Amino acid sequence: MIARDEALLPPRGSTEVRSGDHLFIVVDHESRRPVDAVFARRRGEERTFLRAEFPLRGSATIGDVAETYGIRIGDSPETTLEQFVRRRASDVAVNTTVATDGVRLRVRELSEGRILSIGLAHTEEV
Repeated sequence: MIARDEALLPPRGSTEVRSGDHLFIVVDHESRRPVDAVFARRRGEERTFLRAEFPLRGSATIGDVAETYGIRIGDSPETTLEQFVRRRASDVAVNTTVATDGVRLRVRELSEGRILSIGLAHTEEV
């Protein structure tokens, strides 16, 4: 949820976080450290590398990853992570891994041939 002024807003895909907003984020234990690496920085503090694999939707785009996490992957911003992995892996299954541009992308979940979840981690720290 987002607390903005006097309102509580349920976030949607198009919702933008604004200065002064307060975020209420619920995550499982596995996701806590990566989420803290993104959101628990002080003003002016450098972004830290993800210290664990961070789960992302297969439908997330390269542009989403760059904008949200500051991680640049050499491909078109409109390319989804699913498309990116499929172009680089001959056979896609759970645990298929693609390493590129200092990150590792690992297929975490498949359903009916679609990649639903991909784990992202920095290769320097894996």
